[in-house]
Amino acid sequence: SISMSLLGLMARNLGVNPEELTSKFEDCIQGIRMNYYPPCIHVDKVVGLAPHSDSVGLTLLIQVNEVQGLQIRKNHKWVPIEPIPGAIIINIGDVLEIMSNGEYNSIEHRAMANVEKERLSIAAFHSPNMEAKIGPLPDFAEKGGAKPWLQIIAYI
Repeated sequence: SISMSLLGLMARNLGVNPEELTSKFEDCIQGIRMNYYPPCIHVDKVVGLAPHSDSVGLTLLIQVNEVQGLQIRKNHKWVPIEPIPGAIIINIGDVLEIMSNGEYNSIEHRAMANVEKERLSIAAFHSPNMEAKIGPLPDFAEKGGAKPWLQIIAYI
């Protein structure tokens, strides 16, 4: 329900009918990944998780033991995300970038190892349902947005 609430608010922020976006995520595909990064004395030579963006709509991430390691790319620089107790980090994925026709950008991120402490995180991934056509939202395109740059009609 957190994801659906966020998606509705994000659609409103774009000035489109929230149902246009949330309907694609009803009976959505969900996944969860638990990540464990042991302490590493070679942090200058090792990346915990290589730079990437998530191919989903939204990712909700909890930094379980509040050990720093998550970084996002902003203005071509890696910026560490300071863990906040009880916080949920929201990453926009590739699918939401497509649906917003680039108004929301997929977040490139990586996880770095820590020299002293293990790091634990849990990521919940939310993708549209299997019947959803992935492309810019119709309401968004009708309101004079830029020409749709990508549409996917099937994915596995």
